[in-house]
Amino acid sequence: MKRTCYFLVFLLSFCVAEGFGQIDTASIEGRVADSSGASVVGASVDVMNVETNYTYHAVSNRDGKWSISPVHIGTYRVSVSAAGFQKSVVDAVTLDVQFPACEFVSMMRRISRQAFCLTG
Repeated sequence: MKRTCYFLVFLLSFCVAEGFGQIDTASIEGRVADSSGASVVGASVDVMNVETNYTYHAVSNRDGKWSISPVHIGTYRVSVSAAGFQKSVVDAVTLDVQFPACEFVSMMRRISRQAFCLTG
């Protein structure tokens, strides 16, 4: 009985160790900045898997930084938008187990505010 118990503990520990080796996730993080390098606070970041259309969402903090983890490995489209800025999109961002983190910096351009007058 004691021998069987030790064998089961050994077998279970082997299965648990094998399970830890099967990680299929990565992480993606970055910083949102304008063309002068200033941080963009509160920018909306969408990371969409192009194969499944599943979308992860994040918001940039006071330093313009954002992070999403865990993210399933695959190919993604990263979209960044913020009030007063043009939307920025990057296609074909590939996340792989061998490269678990992706540094991503988005440079956004301000939308110029122009007044329009219509005369009739």
